[in-house]
Amino acid sequence: MSEVTVFESSGVIRLSVARVWELLTDWVSMPLWAPGVQRMQPAEDRLAPGLRLDYLSAGHERQLTVHEVDPEKRLVLRTGDGPDSLAYSFSLDESAGQAKMLLRITVLNPDLSSAELADLAEEVAKRDGATLYQLKLYAESAP
Repeated sequence: MSEVTVFESSGVIRLSVARVWELLTDWVSMPLWAPGVQRMQPAEDRLAPGLRLDYLSAGHERQLTVHEVDPEKRLVLRTGDGPDSLAYSFSLDESAGQAKMLLRITVLNPDLSSAELADLAEEVAKRDGATLYQLKLYAESAP
């Protein structure tokens, strides 16, 4: 399976990795920090690969699937498994009691020309570029 990175962002959240992980995986609260997400609901109450997350965005019902979980280290969410699906990878690392986070968005098995990939990268940056910043704001102000 090939992947092409179309967006990457990193930053520091002034909280422990454990707390950031707790907020990152609080699906119902995701609309408070994830751009464009109006509602998020997990299909069940377990955090494991295969968990389906139903969400509302721009008036459309959509789904993400938890693809990979390494508690307090890495979470990968996918829009699907077919060509041109997106994967959202959140990686966490602790540094001096603060969480360093990397968000990487990749296209899985791209079936796109170079120009189409460039257009997709631009679209993803516009739509998801503020994700990490919004998570930081939310996390640092959450009760």
